[in-house]
Amino acid sequence: MEKLYLDSKDIKRAFKASNLYVIPVGGCGMFGMNMTCYILDGKMIIVDAGSLFPEPWMIGISLVIPSPDFWLFSQFELLAYFITHAHEDHIGALPFLLKTRPAPIYTTEWTSEIIKRKLSEQVIDSNIISVAGGASIALGRFSVKFLPIGHSIPDAVCFLIKAAEYRAFHSGDFKFDQEDESIPASLKDLKTEAVDLFLCDSTNAEKDGICPQEISVCEPLKKLIGEAKGNVYLASFSSNLMRFKWIAEICRDLNRKLYLSGASIRNNFELAKKLGIVGDGDYREEIEAAPVLKKSVIIISGCQGEYRSALARLANNEHRFFQIQEHDIVVFSSRTIPGNEKNIADIVDKLRRLDAKIVTVKENPGIHVSGHCYGGEVSKLLEFARPKTFIPVHGTHSQQIANKRRNPFDNTLIVENGAVIERSSGETKVIGRIKIDTVFVDEEYELLLSRSELLERLRMAKKGVAFLSGLISIKHRKWVRGPVLRVSGLIRDDQWLRDTSEDLSHFLQSDDLRVENSQEFVMNALKAFWENVLIERFGRKPITYTDIWSAD
Repeated sequence: MEKLYLDSKDIKRAFKASNLYVIPVGGCGMFGMNMTCYILDGKMIIVDAGSLFPEPWMIGISLVIPSPDFWLFSQFELLAYFITHAHEDHIGALPFLLKTRPAPIYTTEWTSEIIKRKLSEQVIDSNIISVAGGASIALGRFSVKFLPIGHSIPDAVCFLIKAAEYRAFHSGDFKFDQEDESIPASLKDLKTEAVDLFLCDSTNAEKDGICPQEISVCEPLKKLIGEAKGNVYLASFSSNLMRFKWIAEICRDLNRKLYLSGASIRNNFELAKKLGIVGDGDYREEIEAAPVLKKSVIIISGCQGEYRSALARLANNEHRFFQIQEHDIVVFSSRTIPGNEKNIADIVDKLRRLDAKIVTVKENPGIHVSGHCYGGEVSKLLEFARPKTFIPVHGTHSQQIANKRRNPFDNTLIVENGAVIERSSGETKVIGRIKIDTVFVDEEYELLLSRSELLERLRMAKKGVAFLSGLISIKHRKWVRGPVLRVSGLIRDDQWLRDTSEDLSHFLQSDDLRVENSQEFVMNALKAFWENVLIERFGRKPITYTDIWSAD
């Protein structure tokens, strides 16, 4: 039977020093955890190190990331991380990976500042090098050129990766975001450089045409704010600084005061001010707001319905500085990330109870544009660069397939996470697949849980937990201390607990336990008795823990 997954020994046997190997660790067939390894002659660079939002069933989990102990990372010399931009699905795993897989980080100025802030929160030392657009970084036989590109966050780049005689164009998340819909000047090298591999963003591949420019939101938002009789609360992604820059300009034109609410919004504005993206007097802190505001604009965090966000506090009428007043409008200038629909709907319902008017892209499509290319941009790039192999990434499987349909050439490779892509002088092919090892970040303690540990948490939540502990004398057949019984996540019945404690004492003295005097026999018998009592009481066995010691 053919082996399903390659292991470290298979990789060492299969990899040839003269060939380039590309392994997507995440981002294929999913939204998030974007991470790709490029390997040549025993050396490796990693492009992006993102996290994945947890699914609803993952209780108490904030992020899903590649395991820092994943065996692939230790098989090759890690030269550096190269980061395309500062969204969490491209940088969220860095704090955890750097603890065990340290290496220099090369990225643009805005992204480097965001990463420094993220790492400082966990007191992680790092070597972050800011690289200007258009510059190249040479490491061993790798050379990585930074190609500035449009996206919904400042300083996003694509990478033109040269590895010996091979060329890979790694798009990251991108859009053209310019008036004439032509190929951006920063990508002109793709015409002169022979591109072997084109790894392309697939997020909006199902949409035809060219993605609207970011500046197109200005007029709809200006009209909405200008006509508002009350305050306008604008919820958008906290990283979308270009949109906030337009909002600041609109507020100046309309003589409206602009306030910020939410830590992530304030932090990004401070960074934007430091880097000269917004001016010093463009905005005010929420603490400066008067008790009764009139016709002001408040940029507020929480567009995805996060229950601890400033918008959630506003909806619950618990915000320290702002309350919904007559004629106030709440604008969702954002898309809904899959999985967040219920959280957003709950907040919208609460805001409507406070008589706020809600405006979303459903009512006013012009108030938000995507940061990801449409199919038309992909087609233009394919015709321009004419890569030898086209590899759709960064999207669901359906979106990867949709991206394939944008390619007029018969050279598309649809891959899954863990695919081992080999580029030789003659062809590109998948030589096998490795199983990706992921871990789960606990939202309270930021500890890393394995899949088995998470499943145990889920079993505990579903079934409840029962504990039995104590100290016994096997020789005298009695409890020296205890028994101590506790149940969690189950119906608590103090009388039943007292009765069961007496039953355990009687059982320890029963004839059933006199047939054998070994400690192991007695302990196992007590555990079995306890589990049977639980099944009788609850109709099924909860997660059971016993901690019984012998005093003999």
